[in-house]
Amino acid sequence: MLALDNFKTTFREEACALLDHLEDDLLELESHSQNGDLINAVFRAIYTVKESAAIFGFDPVSQFAQGMEKVFELCRNGTLSITKEFVSLMLKGREQLRQLMEFEKDVPPDIAMESERLLLRFDDFSRKGQADAFPSHVHSPHRE
Repeated sequence: MLALDNFKTTFREEACALLDHLEDDLLELESHSQNGDLINAVFRAIYTVKESAAIFGFDPVSQFAQGMEKVFELCRNGTLSITKEFVSLMLKGREQLRQLMEFEKDVPPDIAMESERLLLRFDDFSRKGQADAFPSHVHSPHRE
């Protein structure tokens, strides 16, 4: 049991270091939104936190990071543009991940509600990106 606790402590420390780098990368991405290396670095940081959290049983962290990863994948594949508004949302997501790191399972209701609110905003961005990539208005001839 003690060894697992040590691993969890190490996970938290390493995840927090990744989140520090994530903040720097997101801020840089705001002015270099087409930088593929930077985009990939942001994606890898989110992915690594998500997967590591899942391994150590930090389900709220893993689930929230999955929502961030899903929307950021749209940026990575060019479906969604990286805007200042999007970077701002991702920075809020990063802060939320930091808060969630404090809780292995039982997240206080106010923090859980903020997670849900942010996940809905990520979904809104995802839908916007998909709608922009695949417009639903198709013109068809009108017959009389």
